[in-house]
Amino acid sequence: MPYQSWPYLWMVGPVLVGLTGLIVLTAGIDALARRRVFSAMGGIFGGGAVLALAVAILLLGLDVQTYHRLSFERSIATIDLRQTGDKAFDATVAEATAEQAPRTFALTGDEWRIEARVLKWKPWANVLGLDARYRLERLAGEFTDQGEEQTGPRSIHDLRSPNPTGTAAADQLWRLSSRLNETHLIDTLYGSATVMPMADGARYELSMTQTGLLARPVNEAATKAVGRWH
Repeated sequence: MPYQSWPYLWMVGPVLVGLTGLIVLTAGIDALARRRVFSAMGGIFGGGAVLALAVAILLLGLDVQTYHRLSFERSIATIDLRQTGDKAFDATVAEATAEQAPRTFALTGDEWRIEARVLKWKPWANVLGLDARYRLERLAGEFTDQGEEQTGPRSIHDLRSPNPTGTAAADQLWRLSSRLNETHLIDTLYGSATVMPMADGARYELSMTQTGLLARPVNEAATKAVGRWH
């Protein structure tokens, strides 16, 4: 069973075990009031042991939950590259959201760079189930040589949704986020970016972690490009 299908079992299990221990402990106390010493001792010690077990399970579950939530990441897009000329590529961005169709952008340079606006929650809010929110902002091509970067052709594209309805909904979310930024829920609002080398046929997976963007090569062409990257 995948972890995501039982995210709160770490709380339910200890509660059930703890209730059992409490029932046994209460029975022991009741037996003591009736001067049934042997039954009372068994109930008190047995109930106490079960309660201690519940606490141990709770602490272990909390530790696992904290690790899972703080290290959680989700795939948000794939980027496929096709070379069209000398340091010229078509980059197809396929976002994981169903409402956004894949889009292709012309890039020039040696690397691609993608940027996003990120809402990072406090760690305790992550543990309770809130995931970092993001909005892809822009995609650009870059040159590894600083001279080329300063004088070479620029290729920068807006990734914000061209759908008016989607844009309005996203803008509403970020306006709300700005208000929440003054509360103890939000850690920070900031920009996050990741850069990877471009190569013909390369494919990358873009993921969102609880702290920002992460990109990984997912085929041989991309892996070789990263291996040659310096």
